[in-house]
Amino acid sequence: MKLEYNPSVKSDFESFYVERKKSPYFGVHWHYHEEYELIYIIKGEGVRIVGDKIDHFSDNELVFIGSKVPHLFKNEKVNKSINVDYIVIKFNDFLSGQSIFSLPEFSKVIPFLKKANRGILFSKKFSKTIIKHLIKLSESTGVSKITGLLNLIKLLSEERKYDYLASEKFLEELDVRSGMKNYLTPFKDIYVWDSDGTSSL
Repeated sequence: MKLEYNPSVKSDFESFYVERKKSPYFGVHWHYHEEYELIYIIKGEGVRIVGDKIDHFSDNELVFIGSKVPHLFKNEKVNKSINVDYIVIKFNDFLSGQSIFSLPEFSKVIPFLKKANRGILFSKKFSKTIIKHLIKLSESTGVSKITGLLNLIKLLSEERKYDYLASEKFLEELDVRSGMKNYLTPFKDIYVWDSDGTSSL
């Protein structure tokens, strides 16, 4: 499976990307991008790959992925009668050209962002308390959208019950200065379903 660079596409009138999506097919390719990514699976199940960890995802799953960390969420099977319902948020250090996380008020958030280099899976109990904030954020505009994101980051950084996804060894493969080094997938014999019903990785 080829790792691809896939930067987020957002409007010129937006500082970050947030959207709630419902689709019978979920996932295209194994990729990475500059932005941090927070994804909440409201309803759906399939295969999740973050860094060097492969597992299944299911309903009420909240995952936070660091900048440039390769990842993939994908349905195991195509079933047009069942939609995957999820919210995805992508943001980076710079909002309107300013490095917001360099402000002293964000000093306690920085360690949390660094932990995301291994991918973070929050408990389902905590995830269910966050869903209302995510839905509200996906529907927000203007200043409320920015303040909603900052409040969400604060809530996530204060949570202590979570699991890492990628291994510590994976961090040695992640070059935070220039993107990915020669990172080779360890999943040569794992198969997931493509949109045409065939299996591949």
